[in-house]
Amino acid sequence: MSTDDKLYCIVTGANAGIGTEITKGLMRHGAHVVMACRNMDACEQVRSSLAASVGPGSCSCVHLDLGDTSSVRGFAAEQKRALRAGGR
Repeated sequence: MSTDDKLYCIVTGANAGIGTEITKGLMRHGAHVVMACRNMDACEQVRSSLAASVGPGSCSCVHLDLGDTSSVRGFAAEQKRALRAGGR
């Protein structure tokens, strides 16, 4: 998705492994990446590291537990609101 000509991406499991690498790559291309993770402590650690070392994009952490339908619904509603408000 794009908001104001900036790529807006959601990466699940972005706090480890391939999710982190995908986030880095998207940020290098100027995207804003929503890091959708269960473990918010780990997410914040990775987000802080990426924000300090990878650019020109940006990233933010949002809680998402794919095994919990209420978490998925809440996440979807939050992202819908964020996109309507211009992202982030």
